[in-house]
Amino acid sequence: MKKCFVLDASGIINSPLFSPGNDCFLCPPEVISEIRDSHSRSILEALKASGNLEVREPLSDSVESVLKQARSTGDVSVLSETDVKVFALAIETGSVLLSDDFALQNVALKMNVCVLSASHGEIKRKVSWGFRCEGCNRKFPLDYKEKTCSVCGSKIKRYAKRVFRRRQ
Repeated sequence: MKKCFVLDASGIINSPLFSPGNDCFLCPPEVISEIRDSHSRSILEALKASGNLEVREPLSDSVESVLKQARSTGDVSVLSETDVKVFALAIETGSVLLSDDFALQNVALKMNVCVLSASHGEIKRKVSWGFRCEGCNRKFPLDYKEKTCSVCGSKIKRYAKRVFRRRQ
């Protein structure tokens, strides 16, 4: 039975899973433009030649769903537009997400999307993030855009607000 994987750049660069003919692979066009080294480019070319790679944009509703969940975990500030599109494709298609990006994996766990690491291993815990001033420890909402504290002027840093054990 064919299994479908949605790939981010790390999934292409680091994955030992590629066996043209057995599986199908999906990615948004932005992932293709992130692949620069010759080895990974040759993997892409082999996948394209085998007909197993589909490059497409996710639906805007899927993108909005991902952004909403990423805001709730505090990961939205570290996800790129490409990351969001990769994840949106996984939701749309019910495919397995193949990524080494821990922020993507964290949001995937929150949304019960199957995620595999290409090389580094899956995250061990789900994390809910917050923002806090490193000077006065004042906490800020997840949508706080400033880089410095409005009270003392120190840097605002992301911190692990809650950590949950990952169910195996």
